[in-house]
Amino acid sequence: MIMNLEGNPVLKLKGLRAERQLTQGDIADKLCISKATYNRKENGLGQFCASEISQLLDIFGVGYDDIFIAKSSQKSNFGGQNAVC
Repeated sequence: MIMNLEGNPVLKLKGLRAERQLTQGDIADKLCISKATYNRKENGLGQFCASEISQLLDIFGVGYDDIFIAKSSQKSNFGGQNAVC
C-alpha cells in the first residue's frame, strides 16, 4: 500500500521506509552509502543517482512515479536521469 503524501518525495520515502519498518541505516546499507549521506538525500538535501534510484524502487517495490514524480506543481531535488554515482 502506497500512502498518499501530497506528491512530496521526502514524505513518500520516509513513509515507505516506515511502512516496511526499515531505518535510514538499513536503506543506506542496501545502497552502499553512509547513513549520513542517505539522510541528506532522503531529506532532499542531495540527489540520488540513477543506480540508487533503481535500487530504491526495487527495495520498496514501487515505480519511479510513485516516489519521484510530484502530483502537484512541486519541484523535486531527488536526482534524475542525469545524476551519476
